[in-house]
Amino acid sequence: MNPARHTFAELTIWRTALPDVQIAILPPQSDRPNPRLNNGLLFVSVFSPGFLHALDAATGRIVWSRKLPPLGGAAVEFAGGLVLASTAQTLQAFDAQTGRRRWEFCPYGKKGDSIYSQPCVTGERILIGDRAGWLYYLRAETGETIWKQLTPGAASNQVNATAIVVNGVAITANNTGFAVAYSIEDGRLAWETKIEGPCIHGLFLFRERVAVSADSLFLLDPASGAITSKIGWRGRTIAFAAPCGSRIAVLRGHVYCKSEPVNLEKELLLVDARGRIKNLAVSGHCAALRHSAATGLLYAAGFTALDIFDPRTGELTNTLTPTSKYDGCGLPEISSKTIYADHERRRPRTAVPVMLTRLPASIGIRPAIRLGSRGETPRHLRTG
Repeated sequence: MNPARHTFAELTIWRTALPDVQIAILPPQSDRPNPRLNNGLLFVSVFSPGFLHALDAATGRIVWSRKLPPLGGAAVEFAGGLVLASTAQTLQAFDAQTGRRRWEFCPYGKKGDSIYSQPCVTGERILIGDRAGWLYYLRAETGETIWKQLTPGAASNQVNATAIVVNGVAITANNTGFAVAYSIEDGRLAWETKIEGPCIHGLFLFRERVAVSADSLFLLDPASGAITSKIGWRGRTIAFAAPCGSRIAVLRGHVYCKSEPVNLEKELLLVDARGRIKNLAVSGHCAALRHSAATGLLYAAGFTALDIFDPRTGELTNTLTPTSKYDGCGLPEISSKTIYADHERRRPRTAVPVMLTRLPASIGIRPAIRLGSRGETPRHLRTG
């Protein structure tokens, strides 16, 4: 069956201009969406110049905006009534309703790039790594450091991955090729495991195993760190991986070789617990993946389109494309009726709005999808 094809503009309900955007989207390292919905507000993290915007999700009206010096992160996270926004040097906490800055975590000052990881929230605590190899455990209310640990490896032990907490253990990975776990209670080392290649992506739980994306995809026992499964291919690398129901969605890329032309194309695969693989046809230059529990669908965002798949069958159900060339589409935020996404134009370099798009009734979802922004931002899509 051929997929339904629409442009974002065809399905837009509202569109809001975001001011002074140069580059809207930082390619994500985890499956967190940008924009992100919380209590009726839609939060958008803009990369350059760094900004955090809160919009009324029903109307697209900008409720508040805050500058993020100098570059914004790929997504936001929530901790109680706070919205957490990262930059290249800081983690900042704002009151989600008013936009008032509550605290700032800045371990090395505001010059250079010191933080690439995203925060992991566990109860009233936050985990975040830095490029000097440290993992920090912070109080969500104040940003105060409770403990910090230097991860193993040499000078390249940057902690750019986003951590995960499983059964009272904080687990992360670094660029030296180590996965490492610490007790949440006191920061004591629980285990460390050598893997192949650097890890810069978010860790996630799959069938009671911790999935770590490096040169290959590793599944680890969270209690011991033992490698229980490894999925990889010679000459290929894991460009992105995300949980997708009973499977893992993987973007398989090409290993860089000086003697060969650079190949940026990626293949989209669904891998089950037994290692069985299903290939999916995806639009060119796909960059990130996200599965939605609300719709049961897989969303593949990239430089040319947003593709929507039914992972049960591997069928491509919808493809959404821009009306003109643009630099990228962020991972969409999805509710049971609506999808919000952020996309931007190549020329001029301004963000493009959030729109909503219809999904086919055969998927069993009431039609709707939202996207957004062109120096602009989210548009609101509504279905009939």
